[in-house]
Amino acid sequence: MESLMRINSKLCGTILGFALLTAGPVYAAAISGSDTVGASVTSTNETGGNLGTSTTVTLSSIFETFSVLAPGAGSFGVIPLDTTVPLGGTLLNLSTAASFGFISPTVGTFTPTAITLYDQTATSLDIFLTGGFTPGSLFGAGATAPLGASENIGLTQTNGGVISLSGTFASPPASRPPATVPEPLSIALFGGGLVALAGMVRRKKKA
Repeated sequence: MESLMRINSKLCGTILGFALLTAGPVYAAAISGSDTVGASVTSTNETGGNLGTSTTVTLSSIFETFSVLAPGAGSFGVIPLDTTVPLGGTLLNLSTAASFGFISPTVGTFTPTAITLYDQTATSLDIFLTGGFTPGSLFGAGATAPLGASENIGLTQTNGGVISLSGTFASPPASRPPATVPEPLSIALFGGGLVALAGMVRRKKKA
């Protein structure tokens, strides 16, 4: 009887070990979606009212707001409206990606590692950030963001000098924004310069 129990015990152990080997690894759920973000801007260090020359942005508080006016899409739909995350400070340095990072137990931790400025004009300035993201408790246990996240932020200045900040946070990261296409006036000036240069070369040859 005792030997029979020993055999059954070994058999059960073998079956359990085989089941664990064939089951394969269990992967945590990867999140996918996007959400709106916003913050209150008090000033930038622009030159002569030209927002495109700014190198820093000052916020009214250290908080950035998620799910502005509407719930997020995909996995981000779990974030309640007007949920805030604390940034590292009120001063955003446009040459330092780390100044845009945040740590929130509910939303997660965003550690930006790259920053790109584009579409810089007198009244607008766009910022594109990418980096690592660890989802918070709102996404549920085991949630991951293996590809990281991106944040696309737009600054807009009205005639009265009021500046707004709004954008989109996404994981996996959104595509990098396209390079700014030169304005027709810039192209015309460049073309005119080439024509003038060609004329000077011809005159020198004749001389």
